[in-house]
Amino acid sequence: MPAADLVITGAHNWGTDREAIGVRWDRIVPPEIGPRTRVIEAAGKTLLPGFQDAHVHTPFAGLNRLRIWLNDAEGKDEYLRIVADRAGSGAAAGWLTGGGWSMAAFPGGTPHKDALDAIVPDRPVFLFNRDVHGAWVNSRALELAGITADTPDPADGRIERDPRTGEPTGTLHEGAAYWVNEHVIPPPTRAEWEAAILNGQEHLHSLGITAWQDAWVTPATQAAYRSLGDDGRLTAQVRGALWWDRYRGLEQIDTLLERRAQGAPGFHPTTVKIMLDGVLENLTGALLQPYCDGCG
Repeated sequence: MPAADLVITGAHNWGTDREAIGVRWDRIVPPEIGPRTRVIEAAGKTLLPGFQDAHVHTPFAGLNRLRIWLNDAEGKDEYLRIVADRAGSGAAAGWLTGGGWSMAAFPGGTPHKDALDAIVPDRPVFLFNRDVHGAWVNSRALELAGITADTPDPADGRIERDPRTGEPTGTLHEGAAYWVNEHVIPPPTRAEWEAAILNGQEHLHSLGITAWQDAWVTPATQAAYRSLGDDGRLTAQVRGALWWDRYRGLEQIDTLLERRAQGAPGFHPTTVKIMLDGVLENLTGALLQPYCDGCG
């Protein structure tokens, strides 16, 4: 019988009473040890199968973790403290970006630009919320984006406004947020995307997650995944869902077919993500009947 590539001994093996586990390539096999077998003595630790996440955005989460990370913070005051610390940390002038704030921390789920203006009046701030369906921005960001009371809502999003004046209040929903992120904020470099994926990968591995579906793969993040896969730094198995451009039609299918063939070791861009509306919590999900939101 061929020897295993890896043998783990001395572990509490979940789901089996075997005293040792062998692995050859991607299969569990008898723990036959040969001259090239790597042997790990687990010394009573618990051995579990790797978890797989069916829907995650590793590059974007990793980028936020490297910039302004609010997911582990609680409440408006802590969010503002983190943003102020980042603004005063000596980071290069320019956009302050990141995200992870919770809608539950603000009345109506819509934070106001004034809170950000009070701590960062001279630099643009753009912070996605925790579900990445909206963004909190300050006045400088709105100015650079050219968003005023006269700016119409995009077809795929909404600009939160003062009900009396129509002035933007600092929350951008769906396509309004995505447009600023994609067309106004300077895009990350290839090296920054690679660093973001590696950061996200390290965090996922720490939770026992060894494979995932990335449900929003752009050309830029695909190039970074391919680079990491080709040089061996991608240590997970990733299925990539290529992002369907909602502003285009069937003419993009040929490009998606070309991109499907542009995989790498550990990275397989074999599906497509189509998202044509929003989510219910910010009233952007498409429904057949009007929302029953308690406000008429």
